[in-house]
Amino acid sequence: MTATHFEPALVNLDAERATLGSILLLATDSPPDTFDRLERAHFTDSRHVAVFEAMAELVVEAAAVEGITVADRLARRDRKRSLEGDDPAFADKQGALDFVVELAESVTTSANLEHYFKMLDDALQRRRVKKIGAELVRFSSSDLEPKELIDRAISTLSVADDPPGHSAVVSGGAAAREFLHDADKAAKGGEPCVPTGYVDLDATTGGLAPGELVIFGGRPSTGKTTLALNIAGRFALDHGRSVLVYSLEMSAKALMGNLLSARSRIPAKRIRQGRLNGDEWSRVAEEATRISDAKIEIDTRDTTASRIRTRARRLQSRDRLDLIVVDYLQLLTNDREWKNRKDLEVAEQTRTLKRIAMELEVPVLLLSQLNRDVDKRPKGKPQLSDLRDSGAIEQDADKVLFIVRKESKAEIIVAKNRNGPLGSAHLTFHGECFRFYDSDL
Repeated sequence: MTATHFEPALVNLDAERATLGSILLLATDSPPDTFDRLERAHFTDSRHVAVFEAMAELVVEAAAVEGITVADRLARRDRKRSLEGDDPAFADKQGALDFVVELAESVTTSANLEHYFKMLDDALQRRRVKKIGAELVRFSSSDLEPKELIDRAISTLSVADDPPGHSAVVSGGAAAREFLHDADKAAKGGEPCVPTGYVDLDATTGGLAPGELVIFGGRPSTGKTTLALNIAGRFALDHGRSVLVYSLEMSAKALMGNLLSARSRIPAKRIRQGRLNGDEWSRVAEEATRISDAKIEIDTRDTTASRIRTRARRLQSRDRLDLIVVDYLQLLTNDREWKNRKDLEVAEQTRTLKRIAMELEVPVLLLSQLNRDVDKRPKGKPQLSDLRDSGAIEQDADKVLFIVRKESKAEIIVAKNRNGPLGSAHLTFHGECFRFYDSDL
């Protein structure tokens, strides 16, 4: 059941065994970012993949990652696989336990775990480079025009610039400084619920409460990301709170550029082009300084709900964490395969994110796409059934908010509010500045 389809240079089975063995030796003392740095693709042996996935599930459940617990989880997973008609990873529970013991005994110390990480990263990067090479060969045989062919090749090769396990996490201040650098070159507290800052919306929802999973749904281009970023900015800048943002569509620089525009009330395009007068430069610089001093972290990697949990726990242990924003649900990946059952995949992700909110006592603002049914209605008003891919989204959420926007007028529909009334709030959208504000202002 070991991998045989990779050349030896692309596989390091010894490092795979040593990594898993070291984690077993460490048990609950594993570094907090261990499962933030590993992914399924790091492992090529099917048994190693099974062990890693079992460990990852235990981490999500905040259970101990020890020999007995891992072997028990492997046995449970294999029983489920057998019922689904798939081959089990191990012959029986004893076989799983024997293999786990063998892994633990393959190393005598966990002190070299960091070295094993690097070895796995190297092997995975080589496999990815090989895959990219095959893509380039395929491009060369296509009917694409030479210029488009080169663009495709450059785009594909850029993937190799990010080593596996590489963190795309940057501080909001660093991203803001990078955005301002580009513009310069072109030119030459203690409430139980933290208010969103929007009077009408807070009057209905009461703000965002610790432990809540808040779904923010809308069709594409309605302003979900912009409103979520506005709220995150108010949390961090107006209330001095700590915010973790997962952006799976936009770069950190683009996000902070939009936030700078919203906060300074100067169109982002003019900032980006450096077309500002002296007073405007002062306003932008002042807001950039505030963002630099704020506690905003942005992660732009492909990620899973379990990785979000790992990173959030690490931030919480280092400093207080007050808000998590995930943009957006349908772009999250999963630690295990669901055989094209997107509904089950999404259900696991929303359950995990709800557990994160409760465990860390922070609100989680989760953006979600809506299905196309909403466009077929005369007034285009979303319903809970429009949440894309799973009814579990509605079930796990404490609040469900929908955004409906026509030109500059936006309505925020509170379709579910576990601890309060339903209703609507009205905001005004200023697209050039990526800013929502109360309609009466």
